[in-house]
Amino acid sequence: MLSDITAADEVNMTTDNTVAVFDLGSGSLIDGSITDDGTDVQVNSANLQVNDGTSDVFTVVEEDLMISVPENTTVESLVGGLVPAPSAMMMVYDVDMNEKTTGAVLATDMVKVTSGDQRASSTYAITVITSVYNPSMDQLKVYPNPAVNELNLVLSSENTLVAVYSSVGKKMEEVLVSGTEHKFNISNYASGIYFVKAGNAIGKFVK
Repeated sequence: MLSDITAADEVNMTTDNTVAVFDLGSGSLIDGSITDDGTDVQVNSANLQVNDGTSDVFTVVEEDLMISVPENTTVESLVGGLVPAPSAMMMVYDVDMNEKTTGAVLATDMVKVTSGDQRASSTYAITVITSVYNPSMDQLKVYPNPAVNELNLVLSSENTLVAVYSSVGKKMEEVLVSGTEHKFNISNYASGIYFVKAGNAIGKFVK
């Protein structure tokens, strides 16, 4: 409804009698094509917020499209602890873009929110907050982070198959590293969050 648009948003009428809503704080497009029937504006967004009952457990950072969860969080509890925008649909996917409905939430999983009119979608990466030693820290080192043109990898063993995935599960490239160090040219990557999988170790970086 019209009340969904706040004073911090800007509403622009387009040539085809639709409305574009912008967040003036971030300058980002909130809703791309929202029909105006002359009496009401229906806002269909693809945002997430945390359920009041789990606000001390999960964290959603809209600016970075990032969700932080404790280790051993289940998919069921994650879905129950998040609230999508009105009429929006929320789904959890694994790194291969298969829908995930059960099991533990992994750092390679992602949450996709699609607006009710199917015109807007947001994909949130997941950070799993661990309270114990993570062996991936020794098996794979990724730097710099954030990275701009080049990404350096340091591996714990030779002859390791390394793959880079986007936040929506697209495999960007894959290479068999014969030594223990490798450098990826990421200058052509779009800005966003990426995952590096080396054997059983998983790293994350931002472009």
